[in-house]
Amino acid sequence: MLPLDPTLPQLAKALDAKSMCDFFNENLRTESNSNIAIKECTLLRFRYRRAARANMLYELLLVDETTGHAKKQWVSGSIFKGGKAKKLSEKFSSAASANGENNADIQLPGFSYIQDLQMFVQCFPMDRHLPEIAKVMEHGDPAVNALLMQQFGQGDWHVEQREIVSVRYRPGMGATVRATVRARNEANDTQATRSTYLKVYRTNDPAAAFNSLTLLSDAAERSNAAFAVAAPIGYSEETGALAIVPAAGKPLEDLLLLDGDLRQIARRSAEALFAFHMSDVPMIRRRSKEVSLARAKKAADFLKWACPDLSQRIDHIYSELDKRLSDDICHPAHLDLKADHIFLNDDIVTFIDMDSAAGGDPVLDPAMLLARLRAMPDLLPISQDRVQRFGDLLTEHYFSLAPSGWRRRLGPAYACASLKVALYYLQHLEQNWREKIAQTLSSAEEHL
Repeated sequence: MLPLDPTLPQLAKALDAKSMCDFFNENLRTESNSNIAIKECTLLRFRYRRAARANMLYELLLVDETTGHAKKQWVSGSIFKGGKAKKLSEKFSSAASANGENNADIQLPGFSYIQDLQMFVQCFPMDRHLPEIAKVMEHGDPAVNALLMQQFGQGDWHVEQREIVSVRYRPGMGATVRATVRARNEANDTQATRSTYLKVYRTNDPAAAFNSLTLLSDAAERSNAAFAVAAPIGYSEETGALAIVPAAGKPLEDLLLLDGDLRQIARRSAEALFAFHMSDVPMIRRRSKEVSLARAKKAADFLKWACPDLSQRIDHIYSELDKRLSDDICHPAHLDLKADHIFLNDDIVTFIDMDSAAGGDPVLDPAMLLARLRAMPDLLPISQDRVQRFGDLLTEHYFSLAPSGWRRRLGPAYACASLKVALYYLQHLEQNWREKIAQTLSSAEEHL
């Protein structure tokens, strides 16, 4: 159990997926969708500010009891100190219509209110902070539609089929969707299918995201195929949606699940990562030690709230970070590296999701990847031995290329990344999350 918050007494119920399944069935079903049953509810993630608010993201399994058709639906719920949730519901519900994913035959109200929990509810793609998501999902942005057709090149192309599928969503922050278009070239009667990823951010400057990614992509092209970056196509000024070419190959995460050559995969990943770190890309932003410490402090405070018995250990780790994290060097860095952000094919290694990329300590990247690899057996069907073997090989290859002084920064960088991994277990309330947090802290301590 998490600690009680007297200003948000409904938080415990909001974090109980079984209870929320009942609440959603009672409150999201109306006369117009009475044939819809909510069979399952999974809590995907929650964010919390003590004595102020909490935001939850759920995944519901919806079943049409007339046809038997089933689909999954993201739903976010927000609770606040005071009466803000009801006011938000009144403001947005009056203008919202029933909502579902593109061409879906199952619909829930876009915005609603659960009185018993004083909770404001949004059904994806409806989002009060990001109304642009719904417009992109419903093909309502002509600029996005034009960007999708750029993938086909020259010719008299006409769309035959278009599908947009949600990939990732963080309420109020951003979403990624995959658009697949099948088109026919009337000039020579040929048919082709192309996919494009579209990102919608909570930002007032989509041009900055496009320019930053263009700089990274251009630097990759100058690297003589040492590495690649998923290239931007363009962006819409209306919705801010950024269109990106899909990466070639398979994600590292998938390759680790297969019975492949770990040494070759580790060598290629390490060489590409180091090549990126040494590239000449001009970084418009910088990740300073102060920023890294501020993020670590936020994670540490959240962990101490949930696990007060671990507070002393968390404080010790943070104090070591304060002493040992470094601002001595600045190179291009990904700064959110994980196994599904690295794609490999026969020819090249490609990095994706470069939203956090900035100038900073490059050792933060292998450290973050190693810390997340350690958590893989808790989330995927892979043995700890295989993950450990790959991590050892990656470390060996990467630091055989790097300057000798870089290796000593791995310990504090790994400990910093471990706080983020521990926070993941908490925010997703993974099974046995307390034990997993304690184990993650032990791994951090071993590296200090």
